[in-house]
Amino acid sequence: MNDTQLVSSLAISAYLMVLTTWDFRSLQNPWWLTTPLIAGLLLWRVWRGPWWVFLMWGGLTLPYVAHLYGAADYRLLLVLFGLFPTLEFAITMGVGMFGLACGFLLWQPWGPTRAAPHVPTRNELTARGRPGIFVFSLPALVYVWIVAPLVGPQSALLV
Repeated sequence: MNDTQLVSSLAISAYLMVLTTWDFRSLQNPWWLTTPLIAGLLLWRVWRGPWWVFLMWGGLTLPYVAHLYGAADYRLLLVLFGLFPTLEFAITMGVGMFGLACGFLLWQPWGPTRAAPHVPTRNELTARGRPGIFVFSLPALVYVWIVAPLVGPQSALLV
């Protein structure tokens, strides 16, 4: 890992720690922590590509519209997939999120399980939302510190 990759990895790690801590403390993340990065990444991806990252962003919108995660989670995913539009990152996130979600569902720290599957409404997410940024932050940290250095330069920041 060269100096640029080390500084980038440290900056991303600090950013994810701030978001995760903020989420655990207030169950929200202010828009100003993610929206400027999304705007910058939008301009960067229009100018530099790859342009299919916009298809990924569209795919990330569907679960948000279905209320499977909140706005802060959605904005963080846009930032992460804008920074790392690689197959390795998508696989790392998918495996990590699946593992954390399964553990989270098995543990059930938030109370009794509902009898039937239920997708929360926007009001339920707002009123009884749970901290969830860590489900996205932990796999992203695994990617930044373990996977990206192993697979090499094709996974570099801002491909």
